[in-house]
Amino acid sequence: MTDELLNTFRSEIPLPDEAAARSELASLGATRPAADAARANAAGAGAGRGRSVPAAAPPRAQEGRSAGHAEVLLATWHNLLDVGRMQDGEPNLAGTARPAVARMSAATAAAAGVTAGAKVSVATSRGAISVPVEITAMPDRVVWLPTNSAGCSVRRDLAAGHGSVVTVSAPGGLARDEPPARRSAE
Repeated sequence: MTDELLNTFRSEIPLPDEAAARSELASLGATRPAADAARANAAGAGAGRGRSVPAAAPPRAQEGRSAGHAEVLLATWHNLLDVGRMQDGEPNLAGTARPAVARMSAATAAAAGVTAGAKVSVATSRGAISVPVEITAMPDRVVWLPTNSAGCSVRRDLAAGHGSVVTVSAPGGLARDEPPARRSAE
């Protein structure tokens, strides 16, 4: 495959082997995610044998302001079936969409003061969304919401997107110093 690409573009890649490629990437400051580095190190891959490769640090969410509140990072993407325009007039198809839930780790749920199945409020200074909690194996201090599902419109209600810092808490449990939030229909 590489030879086909080289012949197609009629140019040479001046990297004779994997070690040279790794050296070139290291000189550029390139890093791999920690999971990839751990897998490569466990397999004893190449010149990096026995050494870990640093990963870029994600944005930091802060500990909550008080008990039952936690500032976390928002992860969000569209479900295959959401409240998109292609389902207008198709109630049977729309009826098969997954219900909106907030997915988070057990530690994040404990910091927010919520339990599996209970409602959680995910809020920014622009608004809040209240949906049931689903405990999932995922990184701590991260909450996942569907981007545009029934009862959960992240961009409209929170004015936030993937990587935004949000506050999670039991509904109605916002701290006094937080701005009033617009609630979604529960």
